[in-house]
Amino acid sequence: MAQQVRELGRKAFVARLDTTELPDCGDVVDDLAQSLGGLDVFVNNAGAGDGLKFLELGYSDWCRTLNTDRTGL
Repeated sequence: MAQQVRELGRKAFVARLDTTELPDCGDVVDDLAQSLGGLDVFVNNAGAGDGLKFLELGYSDWCRTLNTDRTGL
């Protein structure tokens, strides 16, 4: 998607961050804002998964996935 935005003559940056490492998140967002000259839109698309089928997930994996998907932590 970022490449499509660039092809339209606009700036687009993509960054990955691990929201379970919360102190690092602010630095990533700050770097993006600086690179772009500010932020108009920020999409936090948090999600987790390990490729297991739903019925094969253990309780701790299920909790980790839900926590990440709901809160980013």
